[in-house]
Amino acid sequence: MSNEAQALTRKMAGSGAFSSTQVIVMMLLADHADEKWSCFPSVELLMHHSQLKERTVRACLKGLSEKGVLVIREQRSQATGAQLANRYVLNRKKMAEFAQDGEAKWQLAQARKKSTQK
Repeated sequence: MSNEAQALTRKMAGSGAFSSTQVIVMMLLADHADEKWSCFPSVELLMHHSQLKERTVRACLKGLSEKGVLVIREQRSQATGAQLANRYVLNRKKMAEFAQDGEAKWQLAQARKKSTQK
């Protein structure tokens, strides 16, 4: 598990650019990520851990990819050509951009909260 990937995902959530289901799927991918920020959980595993339907998980993966925070690499067996679980690579740079936006929104919200409490 990549603690940094988990932390960035939490901060990304605050950017408002991701649906709650996308955040759940991204958290699961971050939880499975290795030191190279890649992982290969099956859609079925993501469904099981998120309690989301297959269509929703696939839509989340596509949306995360379209936003640039996730690269999806199809994997096939060299022996048979059968499709294996995709490899997912988390894009650290793009995640950091969204995380920075999320943190800025959080800081602004906290400043507004303090100013109304006075």
